[in-house]
Amino acid sequence: MKRLSFLLLFLFVFGAAAPDAGPGENAAHLYAGRPQLLPFEVKGEFVIRTRHGRILGSGVGAGQLTVQVPELEKGGRVEAVIEWDGRSRDLVFHHPLLLPGLRARTALAGPRRAALSEAGIVKAAAAQVVFTDSFGAAGESVVFFFPPRNGLPWKIPDDWRTVALHRTKNAGTLSVQKVKEDFRVDTGGRATYIEVATARNQRIFIFDPGFDLSSAENMLIIQQIVKEAKK
Repeated sequence: MKRLSFLLLFLFVFGAAAPDAGPGENAAHLYAGRPQLLPFEVKGEFVIRTRHGRILGSGVGAGQLTVQVPELEKGGRVEAVIEWDGRSRDLVFHHPLLLPGLRARTALAGPRRAALSEAGIVKAAAAQVVFTDSFGAAGESVVFFFPPRNGLPWKIPDDWRTVALHRTKNAGTLSVQKVKEDFRVDTGGRATYIEVATARNQRIFIFDPGFDLSSAENMLIIQQIVKEAKK
């Protein structure tokens, strides 16, 4: 039975947290060991400290702020908080290896290909996972599809069974539109990615053209999808 869900699924990868139970849903997730631009402005004196009180950095912000904390061991993460001008924001720093050992075919180029390599993906021509910007006749079980802007609208395969729109805290621009008897992925909405399950037991994840794989938060979304696909 086919099912099209227009209800946006608000996917907060990290979940809400009770006080003192860890970072909340508005925490900024960043990479350790490399410069990271904070997704909010910091003006005035600031300090970054771990939840155990260890100071990771301090200084004076004048708006957009780039921070860098020491490298972590593989698989490591550090929960911290940045405090400035009577305000605070949770931060979580991750080791860049977020997809260690994932076997996948990578049909992407440039920064996206580099980001996947840094995340630990192992290139394998016969893998059941593919990352691509040109869908074609991909036969893998799990397809991560990153269409360019001029690749939209994109016609959803005729043998689709379910279509779900997912919106993360950083909303995208995707939507699903019906054109005659076809359903198409296009812009004009607020979905970050759209999930299509087909009668061939294929799962296709179509991402917003602006989805940045160099972002730790976005790579964590990929990580969560991979984990759920393995269940």
